Amino acid sequence: MAEDANIHRGKKLKLTPESVALARAGAAPTFGPEPTAALREHDLGGAPLDWMNMPPLTGEGLLTWEHLANTFMDEPTRFREADRPAVTSFCEVAEMRALAAEALREEGVMVDGRGDHDRGRVVRNPAWGMWRDADTSFRAWSNVLGLNPTSRKRAGGPKAATTTTPADNPFTRSAQQAMNKRTGA
Repeated sequence: MAEDANIHRGKKLKLTPESVALARAGAAPTFGPEPTAALREHDLGGAPLDWMNMPPLTGEGLLTWEHLANTFMDEPTRFREADRPAVTSFCEVAEMRALAAEALREEGVMVDGRGDHDRGRVVRNPAWGMWRDADTSFRAWSNVLGLNPTSRKRAGGPKAATTTTPADNPFTRSAQQAMNKRTGA
């Protein structure tokens, strides 16, 4: 059975003589009135993230949430309520990473074996694996949320500000001097 060409987003469209004439003239079809602000908000992931409505975080996770809130409070479209689970996970992973790092600092990277087969041997601290896994998750969530330069660049976000001008760059200066020598300028 052929699909009905007059169906858009699950709704049957009513063709009017004006819409048929516009379509024949090559104009883009219109499918009704412009969406309301609420509908646009919904399409974008809901209302801006309410940073004051904090999830139950502690320690480094809470500090990370507060840091993100202070950083992005003035950018209401940066994170939406639909992003809340991802932002919360990022903060939770920050806490796990900090706890594992603290255990490594206190106990060291190598510890005495604790199991029957490791007794009397020095083995790698299990906190090392916990830290590595948490760090991998931390980096993955920062990519998902666009919190590092590479992920912002991929998403077409703001470019990092450069602190040097081409004239300040010694490589640019020497390349320009070499070019001037060649051209006699």
